[in-house]
Amino acid sequence: MKPINNNKLVIVCVDDEQIVLNSLKTELVQAFGAGTHIIEIAESGEEALEVIAFHAKRKNQVAVLISDYIMPEMKGDELLIRVHQEYPTIVKILLTGQVSLEGVSNAINNAALFRYIPKPWEANDLVLTIGAAIQTFLTEQLLVMQNEELRLFNKELEQKVEERTEELRLQKEHVDSSIRYALRIQRAILPSRESIYAEIKDYFIIYKPRDIVSGDFFWFSVRDSKIIMIVSDCTGHGVPGAFMSLIGDSLLNRIITDKHILEPNLILEELNNGLRNAWRDESSQLNDGMETAIVVIDKSINLLEYAGAKSPLFYVYKGEGHYVESTRAAIDGQVGRLYEKHILELKPATRYFMYSDGFQDQSGGEQRRRMQSKVFRKLLLDTSDRSLQQQKEYLNSYLEDWRRGTKQIDDILVWGFEII
Repeated sequence: MKPINNNKLVIVCVDDEQIVLNSLKTELVQAFGAGTHIIEIAESGEEALEVIAFHAKRKNQVAVLISDYIMPEMKGDELLIRVHQEYPTIVKILLTGQVSLEGVSNAINNAALFRYIPKPWEANDLVLTIGAAIQTFLTEQLLVMQNEELRLFNKELEQKVEERTEELRLQKEHVDSSIRYALRIQRAILPSRESIYAEIKDYFIIYKPRDIVSGDFFWFSVRDSKIIMIVSDCTGHGVPGAFMSLIGDSLLNRIITDKHILEPNLILEELNNGLRNAWRDESSQLNDGMETAIVVIDKSINLLEYAGAKSPLFYVYKGEGHYVESTRAAIDGQVGRLYEKHILELKPATRYFMYSDGFQDQSGGEQRRRMQSKVFRKLLLDTSDRSLQQQKEYLNSYLEDWRRGTKQIDDILVWGFEII
């Protein structure tokens, strides 16, 4: 059975031993890498989650995850459970010579474990197992996609009947007009640089839409002497993403200005509820959403409150970087979403960063690979001894060098600032 769409199927191998990863990749490339599969490797559970999120965001089909059990920081069964919670269609395999019965049971009960392969593995058994896993994945995907394919096929037939040269010309004019109008609206809702400078000691914003208008946006306000700063990454690019950002801005104004909700975690929860209500007349399965970071600063008591929906906070103090992890749930309209609040003491000469994933996901370099979050955070840390404007110039220059002429693949937003 072939992949459902034209994208290659992705097989992700996870092991903290490079020699094992190389051996796995070699065998799988020989067996499955002939034009229809991508074999990805990761040396930790965190790196594997980034690889899967990267492909999932770009609609690539991650079919199989093969993970070692004994790994530092995150064991194999823990990784499989996290993957199953976020990507339940991925077929999961445990590969190790030291797995406990408890670990296997945990993976079976909580991660829908497909198979367990002991180390050292038999090459033929490995290939047969992966082949069966791929077959299982494709069969399940085919059942889900058949109705959608029929709908798209009928839609394409209707479009072919209706298309005419004059209609296409008018359609292009309409699209161009919509983009220009969306750009004017989006510029109007973004906060002015003057209003930010009036409250913040120093800051920079890198804002690079991929397609003229952006699905990323930033928000700023002062309420009861509290400074509210927000970075949000909406689903989609171009006009769809831009209009999602308008929905987000409207909801934030209602939540913060009208309802006077000023705690970052409660703002996120209200934003999630508001998005669900905004789409109540649409399909019951919401596919659009936002990844959002919020900080609320109270200078009078030297505190910064942060909450994030799949959007972290990173700060640098005395030459050390500190990563504040967000809640793993996005703003997606699902019932019962709760978001964790973090409280930090404001300290002099501390530099904070909120950002969408566009910078770190940009492909480039000699190997044309995505930058990855660790590399991006190290870049922020290593350049934090410069002034904010110098740091902004360096980041822009680094990004252009990294891209090396490749296309920008996502909207980019980075907000760096100091308070005291």
